[in-house]
Amino acid sequence: MSEEGGGRARANGRGGGRARANEHGGGRARADEHGTIALPAVISIAILLLAFVLATQFAVWLYAKGALRSAVQSAARAAAPLDAPVEACGRAFELARSSLLDGDVGAGVGGVRCDRGPTLVTVEVDAHFDAWLPITPGWHTTVRAVAVREVEPA
Repeated sequence: MSEEGGGRARANGRGGGRARANEHGGGRARADEHGTIALPAVISIAILLLAFVLATQFAVWLYAKGALRSAVQSAARAAAPLDAPVEACGRAFELARSSLLDGDVGAGVGGVRCDRGPTLVTVEVDAHFDAWLPITPGWHTTVRAVAVREVEPA
């Protein structure tokens, strides 16, 4: 291979030659460029971690509200039959709540309120879910279910 061919290969970047020099001249970064990405990377990772924690907290709260809705509906159905005792509502609620929402998340659930009217059963519960981070607010919700009560045939 002639010198001319080798020179052309290097000139148009097809092998054989030294690594291309950066715009500062030379293959190395300047001393003041070391660590310039560290601060933006740390801030970006912190923001992503915060977003992940907030999204996870919201998902847990949505699950907790769904579990409470299921427990309240179960309590309303338990109190709807004609021969159901008064305490059937509270027992059904506690059974469903303890199996679906136990532990720290379930600690913010208030007492169940059962109202048995002549034609309807209304069950209601308040809950407050604490925030996981001090910069976010907690969440307060009320879940209500209504069931039609059995009546004696006329």
